[in-house]
Amino acid sequence: MTTSHSLTAMMLPGTSMKRRGFTLVELLVVIAIIGVLVGLLLPAVQAAREAARRMQCSNNLKQMGLALMNYEGTYRTFPPAAISPTTSASAGPPMRHGWVAMTLPFIEQANVQNIYNFNVHWYAPQNDVVIQTPLEVFHCPSADFGRKAFSRSSAYGERTAAAWDYASVNVAASIPGYSGTANAERRKGVMNDREGSKINMIIDGLSNTLMVSECANRPQLWIKGRKRTDIIAKTSNFPVGNVGPGETTGGVWAEHQKAVSIGGASADGTITSGGGPCAINCTNDWEIYSMHPGVAMGLRADGSVTSFSADTDIVVLGGLISRAGGETVTMPE
Repeated sequence: MTTSHSLTAMMLPGTSMKRRGFTLVELLVVIAIIGVLVGLLLPAVQAAREAARRMQCSNNLKQMGLALMNYEGTYRTFPPAAISPTTSASAGPPMRHGWVAMTLPFIEQANVQNIYNFNVHWYAPQNDVVIQTPLEVFHCPSADFGRKAFSRSSAYGERTAAAWDYASVNVAASIPGYSGTANAERRKGVMNDREGSKINMIIDGLSNTLMVSECANRPQLWIKGRKRTDIIAKTSNFPVGNVGPGETTGGVWAEHQKAVSIGGASADGTITSGGGPCAINCTNDWEIYSMHPGVAMGLRADGSVTSFSADTDIVVLGGLISRAGGETVTMPE
């Protein structure tokens, strides 16, 4: 009975029970546990976001592949990387344009091509509005969207316009086994200056030939995962002096200089002139470069998308780009 009366008294209105709070040690333990959970969660969230961005980048390349295959189905040839005047007696087209402008209707951008003027150079004032237009399909979501890139040379000055993150590719003479006049044909990719490829010219096989790759974030200079503003790029495409610290030329989706000759970079990624052993993600100074860690995305000549490890050998890469080199290399799955 005594016990019952005591319990009843404890529960009477007006009475209170003394509550025990957290001690400092308990609070610190809870904070530590939350910190550990957040630390475990953030990398997973970042990995999921990067996986989604990589998927979108792959989809961009698929859309370009469909456009190029539809172009080939219409004209029985892939487009040339660029059309431009020649210095020979039988001069080619008088105006400079790239394959991207030629394939706009096949990538659901006919409205953009309708205001693009092929009767003048791509960089002529008549094309100012259209070349300033950023096209999402040409933008890798892991790169900076909305940036402007530029094309610069002594021949026609500088033009700044909307950037893209991809490039058609062929082989540079600096890759071992591809130098000299005798190997000129072996260096050709699917799309070359003033020359596209018919299907029967890609004798290495459509599924074993790379025709477009990533070359992301130009005109910013990126080397091995770092944005560099402290050095001047030493590119084989333009002499030192045409670029400033922390920048590289090219990267405008409308420009005609589309056939990027892949030759590799120095081991530290700082020099591309003369080639080097570093093949993937070493520098975006006119080489294959991706913002996806450890890999770069590419488009095969059959319209399918593949990815390349950053450890890919430069000679193997040359064999995968060449359309008719006769190399015994296999495209990664």
